[in-house]
Amino acid sequence: MKTQIRSLRNVMVFALLSVFVFGQDLLAQDEPMYFEITKLKSGEDFWNVQQEIVKPFIQERIKRGNLRAWVLYQVMYPNVEEAAYDYVAMSVFDHFDHVNLSDEKVGAMAATVWPGFDINTLYQRFDKAAENVGSEIFMIRGEAVPGGPEKGAARQYVQVNHMKVAEGNSSAYVKMENDIFKPIHQKRAENGTMAEWLLFQRVMPRGTDWDNNFITMDFYTNWNDIMNWDGELFQQVHPDINADQTWSKMSSLRELTRSETWKIVMTVNQPAEAVTYETIEEGSGDSPMRGHEVTYRGTIMNAAGETIVSSDILGFDFYHTIGSDPNARHFDKGLLNMKKGGVAKIMMPASAQDANMQNMLGGKDAIVKVEMVNFGEAKPDGAAMLKRKIMAHGLSTAKAKYQKLQSDNSKGYVFREDKMNMLGYQLLGEGKTHEAIWVFELNTRNYPKSWNACDSLADAYHAAGNHPKAKHCYQMALKINPDFKAAKDKLAEL
Repeated sequence: MKTQIRSLRNVMVFALLSVFVFGQDLLAQDEPMYFEITKLKSGEDFWNVQQEIVKPFIQERIKRGNLRAWVLYQVMYPNVEEAAYDYVAMSVFDHFDHVNLSDEKVGAMAATVWPGFDINTLYQRFDKAAENVGSEIFMIRGEAVPGGPEKGAARQYVQVNHMKVAEGNSSAYVKMENDIFKPIHQKRAENGTMAEWLLFQRVMPRGTDWDNNFITMDFYTNWNDIMNWDGELFQQVHPDINADQTWSKMSSLRELTRSETWKIVMTVNQPAEAVTYETIEEGSGDSPMRGHEVTYRGTIMNAAGETIVSSDILGFDFYHTIGSDPNARHFDKGLLNMKKGGVAKIMMPASAQDANMQNMLGGKDAIVKVEMVNFGEAKPDGAAMLKRKIMAHGLSTAKAKYQKLQSDNSKGYVFREDKMNMLGYQLLGEGKTHEAIWVFELNTRNYPKSWNACDSLADAYHAAGNHPKAKHCYQMALKINPDFKAAKDKLAEL
């Protein structure tokens, strides 16, 4: 049940798109397109940051028209031990003045994407998750795309060739790539052994200190095609040109400084689908602000209005601190416009749901109904405090601390059902069965209507080999929720 509880609290956008921005005639634009390539060294929170922070911001930029697309690549060769970076992000722009935005524009977009959230907190998390090794800006100078039914085929891999060309040879090099080699790449794209070929010239930074002022990108659908070069293809395309002399001339114009292989892992070329809000009851008084902890009753329904899960079914109210989680930005926006006693509906398209919610709804649109019970300053987490006591001093110290709080809780510790439940399962997973049982017992006393708490306590008793008590707790869970199939199955096993 942990995933259902989490889905009610965290409403996020994460939809991996498989169609790349390329596969269209980029050179047919009114002015050349620009590509910013940023090299990244990943940290342990890298992937979550890309999903939760980077992607929503990219979608907002695309919506506002100052970014065309964004692609994230993982560097496969050379491997991470041999390279200074293991991921590469490519941003695609229609205009050069869109590459760098003013602080005011960035701030306005951030306020739209994460209403009520501290943008500096996001920056700090991003800086910890990824080191920016360097950025370069390129413009497109050549392109070969398939012209038949394979146009738009999935591009999974790309071989990136870094070229150093003397300044006086640039025009001759570009002409040779487009006149001689582009038709060969075009033929490969048409016969399906290559998805696309692109030629880029570096615009910024400038100077002779760089090992590349041109790059070519060879896109492939299949890994095996990367090395599938047909030596006879040159003569088929250019029957009257000497291949050896041509390669010799190309070598005199440019130096291949290095070659890398990247894999596409995320593509964003569409804005997020709109999340809409409907006020059912206005409520009264003030609205909450960033940092406020909101207590609410929630229900997730499918598009037909059928309830999937709710706080009433689970047996306790939910809470959420506004601005505490970038995944919950849609939820934050709804709460910031509500008042105590108010009721609202948030219409969530499938692409605006987190993975847990998508699993529950089967990839269909959802309706999240919220009734605001109360809000105020966030209270300290009692489960986290008990965890510290147990880990540092043992169960007896945690019990004594909890007992003292019954008469003196001046700091206002709260023991939330889901937090205590997660703590109990963590202790159980670490072999601390007695500690887990105590935590789960507290949870059932604090939340007597929670069949989820009863079920968790039963799991702990079962792990301890106390089958009579486990059976009793499963029965208690079924008494609260007769439709709880998992408890029925566990009872049958006992």
